[in-house]
Amino acid sequence: MDNIISALVEKGELFDSHAHFSELSGDLTLALQQAQKVGVSNIIDIAVSLKNAEDLLLTARKYPGEVIPTAGLHPELLIPGSDLFDPKLNILNIEKALKRLESFISTNNTRMIGECGLDFYWLNKNGLSKSQQANIKELQEYLFEGQVKLAVKYHLPLSIHSRAAESEAMNILEPYLEEIELAILHSFTGSYEDAATAMEMGLYLGVNGIITYKSAADLRNNLKTLLKTKSIKTPKDLYTQHFLLETDAPLLLPRNAPKSEKENSPALIKNIWEFLYNLVNEI
Repeated sequence: MDNIISALVEKGELFDSHAHFSELSGDLTLALQQAQKVGVSNIIDIAVSLKNAEDLLLTARKYPGEVIPTAGLHPELLIPGSDLFDPKLNILNIEKALKRLESFISTNNTRMIGECGLDFYWLNKNGLSKSQQANIKELQEYLFEGQVKLAVKYHLPLSIHSRAAESEAMNILEPYLEEIELAILHSFTGSYEDAATAMEMGLYLGVNGIITYKSAADLRNNLKTLLKTKSIKTPKDLYTQHFLLETDAPLLLPRNAPKSEKENSPALIKNIWEFLYNLVNEI
C-alpha cells in the first residue's frame, strides 16, 4: 500500500496531517470547502478508538481522496478520568483489542495507524496512585508497541501521541526504525533535545496551534533554533526538515485565527503555516 503521508510530503502542498475532522460540530462539507479554498489539499482524519475508526470510514466515503481515515487505539483509553477512558480495555483483553484492530486494518482501506502512543501527562494529573500509574504505563507501552508492530506488518505510517512521554515513545520506536514506513510525533511539545533526537531518528514532528500560544515560548525558541540555518520558504521546505503541519481540530484553535472562529478546523492550517513562516524567517 502506498504511503499517503510520504506522497503528500513529496507533493509539497498544505495538508492537515492530524485532525479529528469527523468530530467537527459544523457542516463537514463546508469545512472541507473552506480548507480547499485556502489551499489545503488533504485532511488526515484521525481515529482514537475502533468504533471511531468505523465512523471515519463513513466520512471518508463521502469525500474520497480528500479526507483520509486512520485506525488506532489512543493511550487515554487506558486512563480513568479521561473522556476517552474505556473500562473494558484492560490487561485481560488488550490483546483482543489489538487483534480486532488488525482485523479492521486488514479488511478496510486503512492508510495510517493512529492515534496511538503514550500519555503520561494525564496519568499524572488524574490523581491515580503510583502503583496505578505504573500499571497503566505498562499497559500503554504494550498497546503502543502492538500498534507499531501492526504498522510494520502492513507498511503503514504512524501518528503518535507522546504527551510528557517523548523519550519513552522514541525508546519503543527505536528497534523498529528500519522497518517503519514513517512516524509522526503529533502535537510535539517536547524539549530541544527530544526534538533533535527525533529528527536524527528520521521521525517527523507535528506543529499545530500551540505554537501561537503565549505559554509556548520554549517551543517557539526550539523550532527557531532547529530551523535557523534552513531556508523555509514553502511548506515543502518545512516538510523536508521533518516538520509537518496539523490542526488537531476541533481542538487547539490558533491564536492568530479570526475572532469569528470558535472551533478549530483544517482551513486554519494556513494560519499555522503563516505563523511558523514568520517565526523562522523572523518577520
